[in-house]
Amino acid sequence: MKESGAGLSHSSLVIVLLVTVFFAYFHRWKGEDGNGWEALIDGDSKGYYAYLPAYFIYDDPGYTFFNDSRNGSISRYYSGRLLVSTEKGAVNKNYAGVAVMLAPFFFLGHTLAMVVNEPLSGYSWPYFLMVMVASLVYFLAGLYFLRKILRTYQIGDATIGFILLMTGLGTNLLYYTSIHAAMSHVYSFALISAFVYFMRMYCLNISRWYLIVGGALLALIVLVRPVNLLVVMVIPFLAGSATVLYRAFISLFNKPSYLVAAIFAFCAIVFIQFYMFHWQSGSWWVWSYGEEGFIFSNPQIYKVLFSFRKGLFIYTPVLLMIIPGLIYMFRTNKYEFMAYTANLLLVIFVISSWWNWYYGDGFGQRAFIDYYSVLMIPAALALQHIRSIVVKAVVFFLLSILITVSLIQNYAYRYQIIHPSAMNFEKYKYVFLKTGDRFRNVLGTDTQLVYGKLQPLQGKSWTNDGESPISFWSSSNIVDAVQSPAYSGSKVISYTNSNEYGPAFEIKAADFITGKQLYCRTTVWWQQQQDTACKSALVIIEVNDSTGRNKHWFPMQLADMPRKADAVWRKSHFGLILPSDIVSDDVLKVYVWNRNKTNFFLDDFKVSFLEIQPYN
Repeated sequence: MKESGAGLSHSSLVIVLLVTVFFAYFHRWKGEDGNGWEALIDGDSKGYYAYLPAYFIYDDPGYTFFNDSRNGSISRYYSGRLLVSTEKGAVNKNYAGVAVMLAPFFFLGHTLAMVVNEPLSGYSWPYFLMVMVASLVYFLAGLYFLRKILRTYQIGDATIGFILLMTGLGTNLLYYTSIHAAMSHVYSFALISAFVYFMRMYCLNISRWYLIVGGALLALIVLVRPVNLLVVMVIPFLAGSATVLYRAFISLFNKPSYLVAAIFAFCAIVFIQFYMFHWQSGSWWVWSYGEEGFIFSNPQIYKVLFSFRKGLFIYTPVLLMIIPGLIYMFRTNKYEFMAYTANLLLVIFVISSWWNWYYGDGFGQRAFIDYYSVLMIPAALALQHIRSIVVKAVVFFLLSILITVSLIQNYAYRYQIIHPSAMNFEKYKYVFLKTGDRFRNVLGTDTQLVYGKLQPLQGKSWTNDGESPISFWSSSNIVDAVQSPAYSGSKVISYTNSNEYGPAFEIKAADFITGKQLYCRTTVWWQQQQDTACKSALVIIEVNDSTGRNKHWFPMQLADMPRKADAVWRKSHFGLILPSDIVSDDVLKVYVWNRNKTNFFLDDFKVSFLEIQPYN
């Protein structure tokens, strides 16, 4: 039986849309300088989007148009991670699905650019405006199909409305719709929501149109993110019972034309990716992810779900409603419980097995965004079947608080208050519910993960402890430890208001390169002589060519977070995959830049090189 209050879900959609448009306009499009839209395409989205101008404007499978001076300043939208070299040629690392989803809006942007006389480069504001519009359209489509899914479970309109608020405002989907609109997640969310609805309807009604549309949607899902083929494993749950699942399965063969049509739709759309591979490299298939993959023998399940670095339930706490939803399923429909739990565990296992379990820079555990329509089903069932009005009111109140927390965290991540990759409990506690400017960009980074095993290079490690000269290290600013004991020995490296730089590690690449991919690891102990002295200090790893021209410059914040001067020695550690273009005449340099000329000590400053070896 449905609840009263028809129309509440529509009102929720309007509220979610208004808040999302507000976020998109003020915190992305306008930004702080009026040109925030210029950063709309960043990170991985550079690769997702690049297919469109490369194919439709420049006919350039090598993406050389980024370096053509005639195309203005679009080189900022090129990433070194965009192209992956393979035995069959260089190809775009990312699959073409997002570009396919954006294509109609790209053509609208191109038309608008012609009308308003903006550059037809693919990167002027009319194109980006249409990317933002596309993101909002698919966001609404995903919520629309989520609403339709929940109606098939006899969920009342008031509960559906609240679930839509939870999904649209209480998760990181808001961020990946309004701020990083060209990332894949909002498109996967929309596609999976639609696929789940059509597969649910096929199981219940056995209509060929549901099956054919489902086949086309599944192809788009794979085209956007291949691993999301896993979504087919939710179909047994959608059937609701073994009897219905069996009937749906048998119908595929009773009416094979349905199945043939669905397979044809799937293959026709997936062929787009093979065509793009061929267009770029001349080969119909290449592995475009390079040296990346899954480590199924070591899934990081606890970290993925509960760590303060990127834990799903830490940064999207409304999803805790999955738990009472599963309890409800267990009590009322054992089949649904088993089918749903099996699918959920499989998704968690696969997501947790990716070599970079926290998926690089990003807000929260973003790989789960794609499945939010599935994850919200048990949450809706739990809310719908709370019998006590008092209990329901308390639960709705608590969830409203969690939605508010999520909105604040979306804002905090947008303005670099929450670190994109290196959070922990102490940092989380320091910035929890903080929005002020003084909390921006104050959290330090961490070591870079590698897909492989790190093997130290023998004799390629040097520690400057200040006690005696050491190869490749200069010896400036070494003083006796007087104010407080050194971390080791009797000397420290001193930084004061009169010196911006201290000793530097400087080595020719010929002294450490091996022809293999290398990793540079740096550790240093630090002690502050004044409050927050190390907050602005940076550890710099830079690479210069033989003429002194800078090739690479990597800054990393020395302190993990602002701290009081308490005479405690603390250790910071950094790790960096060295660029592959380093040659023997290049010079690598490591040093600390005391930007604000504050007072602090360093000790046991260590630089070492390791070889990245593939997994067996």
